[in-house]
Amino acid sequence: MKNQPLIIKRLFDVPVTRLWKAFTDNESMKNWYFDIPGFKPKAGAEFSFPGHIDGRDFIHRCKITNVVPLRKIAYDMVFDIDQIQKGLMVKTHVSFEFEPAEDKTWLTLIHEGLENFPEGLKWFAFDDFVKGWSQLFDDKLSGYLAQS
Repeated sequence: MKNQPLIIKRLFDVPVTRLWKAFTDNESMKNWYFDIPGFKPKAGAEFSFPGHIDGRDFIHRCKITNVVPLRKIAYDMVFDIDQIQKGLMVKTHVSFEFEPAEDKTWLTLIHEGLENFPEGLKWFAFDDFVKGWSQLFDDKLSGYLAQS
């Protein structure tokens, strides 16, 4: 499994414009992902948001690397986890790809660089990312789309 990206694909029962908005509009994002004031879906834009594990805080520092409206948004994500393991910052890359399917949309997540985390670092194992992204999509995003 080393050096293999995490890939998760889900079909959402909404048109691509609605799913795209959930990923690119802060008012939508804060209902299921994070509140990122000033978020702009534009290559080169930077943003950050907090993370919390075992009562300790850390920061996700991100820079958007690619935007193709209604098709793809990608960013480098640096996990600044100094408070969890002194001096540790881990760089990964996240991309979300959108594929219209009539009035539904396929979403593909590709999260690369997870092998950059030291082995045995609690909460940052490959399986933990699978569980976290799956729960985010299956519970929070699906729930938000069903209510909005």
